[in-house]
Amino acid sequence: MKLLPKKTQKLILISSFAILLLLISTNSTIADDDEDEDGFGFIEDDTAKDIGYVAIGLFAVGMVNVIVLYIFKWSRKFLDDEGRSGETKESIKNLYLRTRKPLNWFHYLATTAATTIVVLHGIRFITEEEAGVTGWIVAGLFLLYIITGIIIKLKVKPFWNNKIAKKILNLLHRNLIIFLGVIVLHIIHLLIAD
Repeated sequence: MKLLPKKTQKLILISSFAILLLLISTNSTIADDDEDEDGFGFIEDDTAKDIGYVAIGLFAVGMVNVIVLYIFKWSRKFLDDEGRSGETKESIKNLYLRTRKPLNWFHYLATTAATTIVVLHGIRFITEEEAGVTGWIVAGLFLLYIITGIIIKLKVKPFWNNKIAKKILNLLHRNLIIFLGVIVLHIIHLLIAD
């Protein structure tokens, strides 16, 4: 008899890996308790900014599966089935089918680690004006991505059983335009914060 469902076990494993990665990467940079005036400053400012960049890198690396998916979709749409174009289309399809599951797991691990790091980054600056409006907007959009991704992965019942809700979730989580908008807003946030 299992104590937890298999999906929950996997989520716990991924979260544990992300926290372990975070602890290893920030072990030498934790500030003294004397410097912690407001209760949120357990990481130095420079370290908090640096781990923000690490999170961006992990999010970018975690999007490899999205790139492969869109190449596959565009190949099906724009390439013919005949001749050299057909061979290229078939090669892309085979690459996508072979790499889909491993890239999805890579996506889950990298984005979970990035989310953990972003939370620590945000906690450090939550009481400071430095985060500003753009920081809150970016945080909200990332939260939207995280929540929709979790609902999609775990197939949360009230949402996943409803066809309209399922379509909206997929639209929000897998929309390239929204994703590019988040990137642009994040760049603006970085420019304003520095």
